[in-house]
Amino acid sequence: MRLFKKIDFLNKSIDKLNYNLEENNLYSIVELLENKKKMLVRNLISGISKGIRNRNRLLFNYCGSNIFFAVYRKIKYSNYWRLYF
Repeated sequence: MRLFKKIDFLNKSIDKLNYNLEENNLYSIVELLENKKKMLVRNLISGISKGIRNRNRLLFNYCGSNIFFAVYRKIKYSNYWRLYF
């Protein structure tokens, strides 16, 4: 009887472990780690995409700040505002 309880406990533990592995997609990670070429290609593509995204972010921030500064200078040095203040 005691042996059956231990076997039942082990069976439930294995089922719980299997469920957690499936939930966290650990199988796909293990497959990826086994194939070094696939891992290298994925890391290369993700690095390139991150670099492009950061370059675009910097470019848009630079353009946006220059446009804001140009509008600010236009308003600051225009004669229209000097008439009323």
